[in-house]
Amino acid sequence: MARSRLSKIGQVIFLIAVMFCVGWATGKRPAMGSWEYEIVELPAPHSHAKVMLDQRGEFGWELVSVMPVQNTNTVYYYMKRAK
Repeated sequence: MARSRLSKIGQVIFLIAVMFCVGWATGKRPAMGSWEYEIVELPAPHSHAKVMLDQRGEFGWELVSVMPVQNTNTVYYYMKRAK
């Protein structure tokens, strides 16, 4: 019973690995260096940050990371978009 269960799990893992490899080989991936980056600095009480992010999103920018700076009122928004 336990052996047949392990063999079924092994078959599922093998099938997932094959599907991943086939998808990776035939899928479209972005070329290296195809991203454009931007850093936006705003004061910490950033009431207009959502508006700024929405406006940038309309132009294809994606939010990557938000970094608040300790002991200051500054927040950095790291963004990227495809070239």
